[in-house]
Amino acid sequence: MVQRRLMVIVTLIISLSIGIAWAVCRPRTHGPDLRTFSAMTFNVGDVGRRAFPVADTAACIQAGERPDLLFLQEMPVGKSGRELQAALSYPYRSMATTGQGKLARLMVLSVFPIAETREIVLPSRSKGAGALCAVVDVGGEMIEACSVHLDEIEPKPRNTNGDVVLTAMEIFRFLRMEFFRDTVRTQSVRALTDAIMKDTDMPVIFGGDFNTVPGSRTIRHMSGLFRDALWPTPAYFTGTYHKIAFPINPRIDYLFVSNQLVARDSRVVRRSAGDHYPVKAIMELKIRKTDGFPGIRTFGGAGQ
Repeated sequence: MVQRRLMVIVTLIISLSIGIAWAVCRPRTHGPDLRTFSAMTFNVGDVGRRAFPVADTAACIQAGERPDLLFLQEMPVGKSGRELQAALSYPYRSMATTGQGKLARLMVLSVFPIAETREIVLPSRSKGAGALCAVVDVGGEMIEACSVHLDEIEPKPRNTNGDVVLTAMEIFRFLRMEFFRDTVRTQSVRALTDAIMKDTDMPVIFGGDFNTVPGSRTIRHMSGLFRDALWPTPAYFTGTYHKIAFPINPRIDYLFVSNQLVARDSRVVRRSAGDHYPVKAIMELKIRKTDGFPGIRTFGGAGQ
């Protein structure tokens, strides 16, 4: 009885907090001087031993309406990668050319022209964590769009079905470490935001697999500088990693935006051919009343 009452109280507190945050931070409508587009982040990897499901993955991405900007992690290589790109038929793409590990399998696909691309190598424990950032021309407004993939928690034992299996004590140790200590993921986001804020004053979108949960030191750092597209919405705690043998799926995938952008209609798309659910949002960018684009920087690299 005491435990049930405690759960009710906690649920009420969370609901009230989200309601107050929505009232204070809800998206405002700015009128006609907007660039509006959709964005999605999706880790498409870990499909087990079966062949990569190109058609099912494309269907997940295109469900409802194909996003204008797509941030991919664990993009398949070789024939499967080419088939997925053909199925999605985006006119512009950015892909890594020099990175290894996770960085080498990042991609940004766009319906808008891509001017420049850069690769950012991030602190990692031999996993090749990194970010792939593309400068995208959204109707004359330049935006830096970064696909991100950070190191996962280890060890990550699995059962015969391929689901991650963790004991209650292992989960407690994981949460204590993520909430109260610097990890390689914390080091990665500090390096990432330092690189971005030093080199550009353009609007920025980060989409990726951060491999940690809301409230962690890593996510607190990102949220202190950028807006989480799912906050404040009821989907804020919705799990995005579902290949785990535990009653609650953790949320480890995020869209973060800079202050020049407003995210609305944000949601977790409960459809997947692998082990992650995508996160999708509508982005609104107020048009700057300038003749030029002082925020543009040249990074080198091909955009298409």
